[in-house]
Amino acid sequence: MPQPQPNYGFTQGEPQMQMPPQQQGGNGLAIAGMVLGIIGLVLFWVPFLSWVLALLAIVFGAIGMNKAKRVMRGKGMAMTGLILGIITMIAGVAFFVWALEQAKKARSYRYNEYGMVMPGEHAPAPTPDRLV
Repeated sequence: MPQPQPNYGFTQGEPQMQMPPQQQGGNGLAIAGMVLGIIGLVLFWVPFLSWVLALLAIVFGAIGMNKAKRVMRGKGMAMTGLILGIITMIAGVAFFVWALEQAKKARSYRYNEYGMVMPGEHAPAPTPDRLV
């Protein structure tokens, strides 16, 4: 009995071209949410920019998690974006409140006649004969 010859992916007759498998669609919103969350966390000290980045990270992360249920990809990145967005929002607001408190505290200092900062109540109003 003759041994069968290997066909090396070809059938008898015409060679067949095989199409590469189609790639599944990714979860771009999950990636965007994660990237915006990371950038927002790095820039949490910039008051309004960090809040916008945090809000976008939360929105894109939530939408990315819903999309991850359908395409079965990117759930971890979407969750990371969502969590980083929440952390960025909390850190940004806390830093803004802290900065306002520091500014308020700095206004309560007054200067003596030698120009030295002295803690005290509010600085007295300047008079024409003596500038504070």
